[in-house]
Amino acid sequence: MSERSPRPARKEIILLTIAAILVVGQTYIVISLFAPMAVDFARPAASLAVTVTVFGIPYAFAGLLAGPLADVWGAKKVIVLSLVASALTTLIVAVAPGFAMLILLRALQGFTAGFFAAPVFTYIARDLHEEVRAFATTAIQAGALASAVLMQLFGQVIEVRLGWRFAFFIPAPVILGLALAAERLLARSSGAAERHVGKALLALPDLLLQWRLLALYGAALTLLGGFVAVLSGLSLYGPQDLRADPTRLFLVRASALPVMLAVPFLVLRLGRLSLRARIFSGLGLSALSLAVTALAAEQTWALAGGLAACVAGILIAAPAIVQGVAQAAPESSGAAVSIYAFTIFLGASLGPQFAALLAPTGMVGLLLSVATLLAVGSLFGVIGAKTTKQS
Repeated sequence: MSERSPRPARKEIILLTIAAILVVGQTYIVISLFAPMAVDFARPAASLAVTVTVFGIPYAFAGLLAGPLADVWGAKKVIVLSLVASALTTLIVAVAPGFAMLILLRALQGFTAGFFAAPVFTYIARDLHEEVRAFATTAIQAGALASAVLMQLFGQVIEVRLGWRFAFFIPAPVILGLALAAERLLARSSGAAERHVGKALLALPDLLLQWRLLALYGAALTLLGGFVAVLSGLSLYGPQDLRADPTRLFLVRASALPVMLAVPFLVLRLGRLSLRARIFSGLGLSALSLAVTALAAEQTWALAGGLAACVAGILIAAPAIVQGVAQAAPESSGAAVSIYAFTIFLGASLGPQFAALLAPTGMVGLLLSVATLLAVGSLFGVIGAKTTKQS
């Protein structure tokens, strides 16, 4: 493992965080563009929701391939190739001539974007100095979470001024510029193995036989699953006055942005704690905050505060889970982390269905159910990280 000093890593962390916002944010940017795209393609606005699904499924499965490729080729190479390919597919989406072609191009865009996250986590685990790994992981995941708000806001502003196609035209060259910067700034990965890609892919099922890793993946499933479920519940059956005011609803969602900026710096101080302590305290904080919020589920201020505290807990637990996964499979850390990336995105995909299933229970029932889910996740994390020593 390369020994890098903390200072030079700053530029790398900033670069990868911006890339996470732009690349992962392509999942969500279409949500703010449903109405104008529906007009352009003469389709009902509700039918545009499929553009999120067809992006997400290839994204998740590409992530499973990306980790083993990072083990063989090195994380840097996969990151750069993913950014170049994502820039091209984002540009092509902007010129989609019809609805059917839009669906196809969004699937291709999701596939190329899916090769980004797992190699980034692998790069952090192998090629950044141990003193900055927790901070870097938290910053990347905060960027990915923030992209759900930031990229929707970006799409909304650009669409009004230039049209929805420019919401894809503008990020494309920026992502390409990030690829060139990554080629220059990122270190050549030290952990690349001299083995065939096929052998690296065969490591995936073997990893799923390790019960400690399965426990960590179970904890990871709750991270974005619970967060997205609450966001979906706010839109589906949150307080009526909140749902009737899109601006207020957006501000509640955006209430967690300051937390996303602050928590990575807090994690620097928490780095001395064991992985078990960070996972338990993080997911425990998220669970407790939502349980308390359920007592005032009709109050906008309570929902905003509860959501912010929930995000803080997720960002405390997430880097510890990633560290535990990477350390539990040191010879196949890329493959192990790719399953982690797949798992958190699977959780995000299941979140809306979880919220819809609990619609009869209302917002109180949803908050208490997600709190329970996160509490169970914290126990899974403690079990999985029990004998995993901190790096």
